[in-house]
Amino acid sequence: MEEPTVPTTPSAPVAPPVKPLSRKTLLISGAVALVVIVLIAAAVFIKIDGRSVFDRLATQKELKGILVAGWTFDSITPHSFGFNKIVEEKIAGVNGVLGDYAASKNVAVGIVTSTESGHQEVWSLGSEPKVLAGGEAAKASVAVSTDGTYAAYAAIADGTAAFSPQISSWAVHLLDLESGKDIELGTGFDPEFFMREGIAYLLFTSPEGVVVSSLASRDTFAGFITPFTHFDRVDHTAKVSPDGMHIALKDIVTSQFAFYSVYRVATDLPLGIEPVLFPENSYGDVIFANGAAYGIDNATKGTATVKKIDLTKTTETALYTFSTTLPNRFLR
Repeated sequence: MEEPTVPTTPSAPVAPPVKPLSRKTLLISGAVALVVIVLIAAAVFIKIDGRSVFDRLATQKELKGILVAGWTFDSITPHSFGFNKIVEEKIAGVNGVLGDYAASKNVAVGIVTSTESGHQEVWSLGSEPKVLAGGEAAKASVAVSTDGTYAAYAAIADGTAAFSPQISSWAVHLLDLESGKDIELGTGFDPEFFMREGIAYLLFTSPEGVVVSSLASRDTFAGFITPFTHFDRVDHTAKVSPDGMHIALKDIVTSQFAFYSVYRVATDLPLGIEPVLFPENSYGDVIFANGAAYGIDNATKGTATVKKIDLTKTTETALYTFSTTLPNRFLR
């Protein structure tokens, strides 16, 4: 009688013994971990302008695309906001001295004192620069529409080459970048474009108040003046948000900006505005971007501070302080 066969279980392969980490590997791993810990601690505890490194990186991202320059209109150097200081921006296509600059939808326009003519000219900048408007008259305060089809600028009304600080000395011009037409809209300074309910508008400040012109037609640009009392100076011009929902006006008594919501835009009625915020800080210039307003406080000699003005919470927060020898303004 045969013995019953007992099934055999195949033996599992024997794993090779685990080699202990070498002293060199342990030292490298420990050093990497220490570096990571130090970097995290530095990002949390090291402060720049009273803000952590993480906050500073977030601020740099928030201010991306916003440029500043010394408060002049004849020779400027645009700067962006770097990690720990403002950084000079190289503008392509400038054949002369840059006096003002604006860009939108890959369209860049500047006012350049040409090395060839010696006059201030409005130029389309970039890889293929060209003159959009020439002549001997001083020019300043350029802007580009949100869709990149129009530009606007101010020129001295009597054609002289000398800059004037008075709004009444200037005339606002609208440039149709498709047809090349240059249309004079009237006395004023600091043109700014905005879109409201699908309609494009141009706003500028005249000696009598704020002028709003509809760009719905490419043939007629009649504007309506909303009166407000201000000094006849170019630093007292109105600022408007890209969506036309807010406007900033300078108070004639305090010379400080006040912010208003805009509930009505029409070319046959005054702007409908309601007060939102009267800031505690005195701003040399303000700009609307990223759904907020930003102001430059030039009050402390040798420095300038950009502050975020949250119009929904009516708060003002210091974001970025930089060294400067001149008061600064925003480039549009």
